[in-house]
Amino acid sequence: MSIILQIYINNEVILLTFTLSNMAAKLLTLLVVVAALTGAQSQVTQVTLPDQTRNHISNPLIGFGIAIPKLWVDVLQTCHVTFPNGFTHEVYPIDRLPNGPVSFSPAAQPFTTCGIEFLHPPESMSGTYELMSMVRHTDNSQTFTRQRFNIVITMHGDLWQVDDQQN
Repeated sequence: MSIILQIYINNEVILLTFTLSNMAAKLLTLLVVVAALTGAQSQVTQVTLPDQTRNHISNPLIGFGIAIPKLWVDVLQTCHVTFPNGFTHEVYPIDRLPNGPVSFSPAAQPFTTCGIEFLHPPESMSGTYELMSMVRHTDNSQTFTRQRFNIVITMHGDLWQVDDQQN
């Protein structure tokens, strides 16, 4: 009996041909499939970073940002952000953020990280933002990292108003 076995491992095709007895062929096929499945699985490590609280003054000229750090040798695969209203948007590799004061923090490869920037957001955008990133490391392992940021936004005009009646 001849067996032709086609196996996909990391998007590569491996063809194996066997001429064996019926029972030996079944046993060998089972062993090859199990070995291929266990070797092809990439391990994903999940990391939850501590929550951070940030106070920011909204200003039309000076922005601020939040990001999940990564090593420059690692490759960012995906980045998503959950807004305080519960909506989740893809940020990387395709920027699907709605138009407004929040945008993706672009950088040249290999320095791209999972981060967003705020430029003159209203106080109504205060709340908890959650960043989620998937990073591939040099050893081909992957890490899924999430971090929450409690953002408190204060309007710049409220802090810099001058009381003219004092003069």
